[in-house]
Amino acid sequence: MKISIGTIYLSIAILAAFLAKPASAATKKVIGPGDIVPEHTFRYSLTSKDCSYLGITQGLFSFFTPAELSLQNIPAEIFVIELFNIYCTSCQAQAPVLNTVFASVANTEGLRDKVRFIGIGVGNTGKEIDRFRKEKAIAFPLIPDTDFAFYNAMGDPGGTPFTVIAKRTSKGLTVIAANLGLVKDATVILQQIQEAAMPGAAGKPLILESDLPDATVDRMLELRLSENALLEKVIESMRAAFPQGTAITQPVKLSLAQGQTVYRAEAGSEQKTVLFSQVISRKPVCDVCHGVHFIITFDQTGTIRSFTPLHITKYGNALWSEGEISFMASRLIGRSLQKGIEFDPEADAVSGATMSSALIVNSLKNLKPVVEELLRYAE
Repeated sequence: MKISIGTIYLSIAILAAFLAKPASAATKKVIGPGDIVPEHTFRYSLTSKDCSYLGITQGLFSFFTPAELSLQNIPAEIFVIELFNIYCTSCQAQAPVLNTVFASVANTEGLRDKVRFIGIGVGNTGKEIDRFRKEKAIAFPLIPDTDFAFYNAMGDPGGTPFTVIAKRTSKGLTVIAANLGLVKDATVILQQIQEAAMPGAAGKPLILESDLPDATVDRMLELRLSENALLEKVIESMRAAFPQGTAITQPVKLSLAQGQTVYRAEAGSEQKTVLFSQVISRKPVCDVCHGVHFIITFDQTGTIRSFTPLHITKYGNALWSEGEISFMASRLIGRSLQKGIEFDPEADAVSGATMSSALIVNSLKNLKPVVEELLRYAE
């Protein structure tokens, strides 16, 4: 398919206009005391026991078709919302702490009928949270947030566990307390619940970071490369998409909506291929993990041509090996961003780096509307 220069530049303009939800989203305010829990609809069928605990019904056919669930529709006064990831070591350590808090609330008159607990598995599938619930003997309902949608709506906290205590008010579900990181002492969370139950509770304007690593630990939440160094990495990613010696024009940097950047170049001499490279950065889903930074290069058909890591780690915050990079590249290259890419933890995850792998695939899934708009104007 021959694409005119005018069409390419029109495509570039469309890219800038429609990248409203890019793979590396703009920084958001992390939800905290005084803020309202955002409305969000989960599509997940709960057991009859969990429905009874939450005071909701999901219909007779929810076993066959995922039912819709909204926190705002749960008839409770106080909510304990636990955002977790099953591969996060701090989340694993906090599970028994939450079990203790849950049991204490259940045995406390004046709280048991007011408070409801619910866990949100960030980046996890239904199968994964079911396994986690069984292993940790968790008594309250867990639901998956496979696409990170609710997690991002909460401000992309940059780690789990993220425990939010919210109270129903005239404004909505108002946050009274929010704890980022492992809370080892169950009485801390129990006291927050008791404070939330008091009339006029408004919360304190801070987010606790109980037992987080020392603040001097560098978690690489932001990518630190000079403009020239980053451009060289982009060129490297584009060159990796073609045989050695293929001519590639100098990439043009495009400043897009919400501060995003896309690079564009052309490869080949006669039958030219238009390339786009996106530098993607994501905060981690674990309170002790590093940020995820990489470059994805795709052509004008939306086909992934290359994957170039900039800083990606696995368990223990060790950098990925060449073999692990090659494995991820083999799972991505050739796949269509236009079709949307779903993450399969059993097939797509690098060993010891399931959370980072999930973030990578989720970032590419978010590129689908951008590619679709490009293709529409490139026909």
